Amino acid sequence: MQSSGEVLRSFYAAVVRRDFAEARKYLADDLILEGLFETYPNAEAVTLVAEWHQVRSGKIYHVASAFDGRPFAAMFGG
Repeated sequence: MQSSGEVLRSFYAAVVRRDFAEARKYLADDLILEGLFETYPNAEAVTLVAEWHQVRSGKIYHVASAFDGRPFAAMFGG
């Protein structure tokens, strides 16, 4: 089984190649992504913006963004 670091490197390498089918293999079906403006309840609904990841059994299962989005809030009606 890959280490957490290897899972993340493999995931982002696939994203950079725009191989989203390969990237999807690194996301747990019950993934939760807590974004700045929205929380995504599963892997199928995920956008690819994230900074903090938790890995379980070789799959990313929890993601939370970690940047100050206040300068962008007006773009999203906030």
